[in-house]
Amino acid sequence: MIDLKNNKIVELINKILDDSSDTIPNDLLRDLIDNLANSQVLCPVKDDEIVLFEWGQKTFIPVFTDLKNFNKTFENESSEIFKFEYLKDFITSNIDGIFINCGGRGFIVNKYLYVLIFNKNRIKKPTFNGYDVKVRLNDYRPITWRDLIIPDNITFMELDDILKTLWGFNGHHLSCFLIPKDDLIIIDKELGNETMMGCDYDASTTFISELFEKYDKITYWYDFGDDWRFDIEIKKKINYTKDYVTIKRFKGKYNPIEDCKGTYGLSEIVYYAENPDERDSSYFCELVEYLEEFDMNYTQLILELKGYTKSMWKNNN
Repeated sequence: MIDLKNNKIVELINKILDDSSDTIPNDLLRDLIDNLANSQVLCPVKDDEIVLFEWGQKTFIPVFTDLKNFNKTFENESSEIFKFEYLKDFITSNIDGIFINCGGRGFIVNKYLYVLIFNKNRIKKPTFNGYDVKVRLNDYRPITWRDLIIPDNITFMELDDILKTLWGFNGHHLSCFLIPKDDLIIIDKELGNETMMGCDYDASTTFISELFEKYDKITYWYDFGDDWRFDIEIKKKINYTKDYVTIKRFKGKYNPIEDCKGTYGLSEIVYYAENPDERDSSYFCELVEYLEEFDMNYTQLILELKGYTKSMWKNNN
């Protein structure tokens, strides 16, 4: 696992990327390897191209390369086959790394380094305003919320990813935004059509400013089975020059857990976590080991590394 807080690694990789020669300078490569514990091959991104370090050469392939005919396996104890049409699909998956075998050449792509270097080198889209918002978990006690500042020039699809990161969701389930006041739904258009939910606003192309200016509350709905709902209260618009989310404060000790039967299940799990003498072999007791406390500093780091004022996968292609 690569240490995202290791500034030395970031510094070395950026030096390698900025070097104009066809090969990687030996001293930089040796220094980088010495600073990486478990990484075999690096896969950062610069100028919308994957940079593959292989046999001392720098190889570039476009982020939007069609990978339908490539063989992709995740490197772990038992290899599994994952199908991605494009490299960009990998970054939104729950897979940490993939092995790509193409024409007899193989590389390992590490998601964490991919995200880190992409955002260290991207041309940032300037932002001058943001929104001060409170995101509250509905139908749950004790009261649980996160106060955020969000840059205004992101789409709802990017906001969806922010909220998944914020609440510790892995993205295995469907999600959308709702405006109950006017009975509107904001969802990826294709997904809305596939699920027959309809689509009033396409989440992939609608910027949050379009609706944050009209409404003071929007609901985020994640996992239609477990029914996690969060009210996003838009408190005010502010001057904001950062291209990432800032977590101001929070209330509520724990993150939700996937597939735990929603807020009811979370309440049961928290109860057994805090009362270990009453545990038995029930389903909720088994999930206690997955309960995580909200780590504000770590979550802030991940949000900063991602950076959302890009519309990353559309506007840069």
